[in-house]
Amino acid sequence: MPRILILARDHALRGQLIDALQRAANIEVVVVDTGVELISRIYYGIYAAVFADDELLDDRIGEAVEAVRSAIARPMLIVASNETHRDLDADLVTLVIRKPYDVAMVTGILLSAVFGVPGGSGAAEGDSTLRTK
Repeated sequence: MPRILILARDHALRGQLIDALQRAANIEVVVVDTGVELISRIYYGIYAAVFADDELLDDRIGEAVEAVRSAIARPMLIVASNETHRDLDADLVTLVIRKPYDVAMVTGILLSAVFGVPGGSGAAEGDSTLRTK
């Protein structure tokens, strides 16, 4: 069963995202509350995709990107940000989504990342997307 790692501040949005992902597919969703937990999980677990709110990563975004680089199986890294220009490693960060984000759009993107479901990445091509690979 594929696993997705989520770091998001808004508990209601986080719950909606988990519900939508689990309804759509047989996916294990792991939720963490801090950037430190996210980094640790990436180093010691295997995830198909990681969705992270950059505000919760604080100054650890570089460490998170390094964790993805060093992961046993490199997950797709998707970052939600208020900033229009993030200095992130384009080889490791799959997508940056502008906040506020739509749960249905993020669900589609994550399903596309995990299963290659058509329409997941296409949903990201609106105003909410900052950069894709």
